[in-house]
Amino acid sequence: MVEDRVEEAVARWHRAGLIDERTVAAIHQFEGERAPADAAAAGRADGAGGRGGLVAEGLAYLGAALAFGAGFALFSELWFELGGIARTLTAAGGTLAVGGGAAALARSESPPVARLRSLLAALAVVGVALTVGVGLTELTSIGQESTTMLAGAAALVVVVPIHLGRPSWPTALAAVAALVTTVLAAEAAAGWADDEVTAGWTLAGIGLVWTVLGWAGVARPRAAFEIPGLLILGAGIQTLAFAALPVAAPLVGLGIAGMVLAVGIVQGRTSPAVLGGIGIAVFAPQLVLELFGDTVGGPLALFVGSLALVVAAVVVLRQRSAR
Repeated sequence: MVEDRVEEAVARWHRAGLIDERTVAAIHQFEGERAPADAAAAGRADGAGGRGGLVAEGLAYLGAALAFGAGFALFSELWFELGGIARTLTAAGGTLAVGGGAAALARSESPPVARLRSLLAALAVVGVALTVGVGLTELTSIGQESTTMLAGAAALVVVVPIHLGRPSWPTALAAVAALVTTVLAAEAAAGWADDEVTAGWTLAGIGLVWTVLGWAGVARPRAAFEIPGLLILGAGIQTLAFAALPVAAPLVGLGIAGMVLAVGIVQGRTSPAVLGGIGIAVFAPQLVLELFGDTVGGPLALFVGSLALVVAAVVVLRQRSAR
């Protein structure tokens, strides 16, 4: 119990001569007056966001999953029988329903409701992209690449103010997915779809910007920008390595992974340390095999990459246990 630990600490400080009898009495009086208020606050929290809130949240997710499954089973058979306008209106109706659910929960600040609201908001963003995509496909004659670009752009326009108003993991993921989709589709519409070098630089640039936004504290949640950003950056570097830069790209990736691992170790943060270790485990074998072949390079690269993962895990766990 917290109260027992406080009593033990106060007694230990008194025996050591750090505090006198008057201070001990003042601490006891303060803790005695605070206890009823803390108990009442804990009771309110348990009623609003404790077990009852978690049960309600679980039921909401279960109901949403069942509704999605039933709706998919229903409309998968009817979808191709509907006309273009009916398909567009169906997609728009589902988007409005999901977005209305998110808006209905806007005033509540309890953690379960906030999580549910952010998930519904992200699904509404997906619905916007789907509605625009279906509408353009059914009602216009523009190409698939342009349709995808416009659908992604519409989702991006919607998700940015939603995320800025209430930052969350789901909306951050929806935003980066919309951004990547829009940019890659725009490149495809411009005739650059077969140029893997362009796609690699695009992914690397988006991933770098997304990571920096998280590290600099400009965007929140921090991890929702760091983790996807580093993964997209790594995908871009891998694309460049396979396309045109078999040595330079893994070398850059290895340097970035080492820096990320160092940041995670110094700051005692799990996600950068783990992602940095994974990056070393991915890029080190690739670089060593490219330079030295399969003779000694394979085992050496595997050893270096595995050692990086072990070091990251051990250091982070030790720092966390020391807190």
